Amino acid sequence: MVRLQATKFRAVSGPDGRFELAFDQTPGEPVKLTAWAKGYYIGGPVEAVPGQKDLVIDISRHSMEDETG
Repeated sequence: MVRLQATKFRAVSGPDGRFELAFDQTPGEPVKLTAWAKGYYIGGPVEAVPGQKDLVIDISRHSMEDETG
């Protein structure tokens, strides 16, 4: 899931990570995007310009072990 930070605008990425996110924005004005998936921490925010290609938002897997100590 990729989301325009602090808004309701979001898109589900495909298996290859590609996504399209439609929202009203001033052309060329940067936005901040976040991403997450089940079992992963939220990644971002990453600044992007609408229409930008090859954007990378790193997400990290949750620990599989319980941290009780």
